[in-house]
Amino acid sequence: MLYDAFELQKMEAYPDNHGGTIRKPIEDCKHDEGCLQVFWVIQGHLPGGGVETLAERDTLEKAEQVYNYLCGMLACCKKYDVIVSIIIGG
Repeated sequence: MLYDAFELQKMEAYPDNHGGTIRKPIEDCKHDEGCLQVFWVIQGHLPGGGVETLAERDTLEKAEQVYNYLCGMLACCKKYDVIVSIIIGG
């Protein structure tokens, strides 16, 4: 199985000094008003360690929809011992 769990992470995007963007998690529920964007990422946990970002959504409600879908697929895969390819659209 590619992922053994999923998680939601609230993120912020900030301008850097070179015209780009820095993206980082919002920690301890503290939000910096100087950020460009607040968004949510859905991450898949890899069995050997680490995470991969699978999707980004602009609201918690939209992120939870993807998260709940993925958790349902994971439960089904574990129950029937199958691997399913998941494509997440915008």
